[in-house]
Amino acid sequence: TRLCKHKPGVSFPMKKAFSTIMTAAILAASTASFAADKPIEPERDQFPVESRNLAQEEANRKLVVDFYNEVFTQHNLDVINKLVAEDYIQHSPKISNGRDTFINALKDRIAQNPQRQNKIIRSVAAGDMVWLHVHSKEKPEDLGRAIVDLFRVKDGKIIEHWDVIQPIPETSNNENTMF
Repeated sequence: TRLCKHKPGVSFPMKKAFSTIMTAAILAASTASFAADKPIEPERDQFPVESRNLAQEEANRKLVVDFYNEVFTQHNLDVINKLVAEDYIQHSPKISNGRDTFINALKDRIAQNPQRQNKIIRSVAAGDMVWLHVHSKEKPEDLGRAIVDLFRVKDGKIIEHWDVIQPIPETSNNENTMF
């Protein structure tokens, strides 16, 4: 058995096995790294212009804006039964799925902080999705939070919700607002 020139005491067959294992490990790691770094590609034709129903998209946008203003600004929870599907899917981690669970969570939040207000800054609709950019404040004097709420609408009801929430800082490295 010939000894490895660079690794004293390691035989040639051992060097070959080590080399094969290391090559496989490097390939596996680079493949895993590539897959992890690769962005998720959206479906290219998810909202093709020629098949969009702009009237339906506007109806969805209006439904969500009206819902949001009634529930989160006026604190009128009665509209939830009318505008939210019973099997409502919630992606916000602090609230469970289901319309009744959603209503109960909002009752608790409003009872804890009746001064909470939300102002829709902009809204966008595409397909069955509606996005809201919102300025939310616990109390009138608070800086508040910037929120992007995403809703999916089907058959005139809100059936799914996601949100992204960011506190508004006291200082910024630029002159731009978050709205």
